[in-house]
Amino acid sequence: MRALTVIPSIIATTAAASAATGLSCIPAASKDPAWLALLDDERRAAAVASQAAGAADEAFGHFAKARASFMEGWQAEWDDKFGRPHKFIDARPTHEEGDERVNAGIADYNAFPTMMKEKRNQTTAALNTQYGVQETEEVWSAAHDTRMGAIKAIIAYPSRDPDIIAHKLGLLIEHFGDEEGDLKPLLTSITGEA
Repeated sequence: MRALTVIPSIIATTAAASAATGLSCIPAASKDPAWLALLDDERRAAAVASQAAGAADEAFGHFAKARASFMEGWQAEWDDKFGRPHKFIDARPTHEEGDERVNAGIADYNAFPTMMKEKRNQTTAALNTQYGVQETEEVWSAAHDTRMGAIKAIIAYPSRDPDIIAHKLGLLIEHFGDEEGDLKPLLTSITGEA
């Protein structure tokens, strides 16, 4: 069972590391400076990641609203002109006549789909830049990676303290899930809380 292959290895590793480093009698979790420092690092990283996520969501929201407004007009133009070559012929300069006017109009009609796709792509890219979508997404991604690093440091911390082990399990469940349903019972067995 996939979930159980993770936890015993973590518990075994931390127990072994604890014995090897003489930390089998470390202070209680609430008093261990090294442990508390890791928790503080994770809390700070979580706050930064949350703020970055909010900024990214806000930027994308503005972008999506502006693009939806643009696409409304874009779609109206597409629906009005696509499949109607006569509109392009009629739009040609009045000095053009006969075959010249028709051929030029048909050429405009044939170029219409490519022109519209380019217009859509260029406007989308411009709005992305205007509202800083990619920029804020990159900031959030970096902040998220930092938080994941802080969480991994917590999980890797060597300790036999049941409170610390329970905290590690809680983080694993919260951030990586418990698809097999094996972690929550193990957490309950440690904390005594359902």
